Amino acid sequence: MPLKKLGHVVLKVRDLDRSEAFYSDVVGLRVTGRLVGRMVFFSVPGNDDSHDLAVWKVGLDAAPQEAKQVGLFHVAWQVERAEDLERMGLALPLIPALARRLREDGIPLPPGILSVDQLVDAVSALRPGQTARTNPNGVH
Repeated sequence: MPLKKLGHVVLKVRDLDRSEAFYSDVVGLRVTGRLVGRMVFFSVPGNDDSHDLAVWKVGLDAAPQEAKQVGLFHVAWQVERAEDLERMGLALPLIPALARRLREDGIPLPPGILSVDQLVDAVSALRPGQTARTNPNGVH
């Protein structure tokens, strides 16, 4: 039987209350359950699954993740329009950093990218093959 979809992602967090506030109040996920003091479960509004994301409290004294450490790199959410991210206050601080990271990975992007639309336009203007990159494990 082939896989159907990713069921959920669980993130380790230091501060459970702060993480719950961020994912519910800023990102807009709805809380679907709790293991009091230990975990909070979230779902995308309109999704009937028990949860799409969970946060697991590891404590304020948890060691920081190292840059060269194996582990989760990112989680991506789909939205109707790029402007939805900007309205949520998520896109603007992240876009310049993302563009800088892509440049560091050898993707030729122009300077001054500040919005999702500018990033999409710049990536769309690249020739085929200019966006190809290989991760350290050799997977494209």
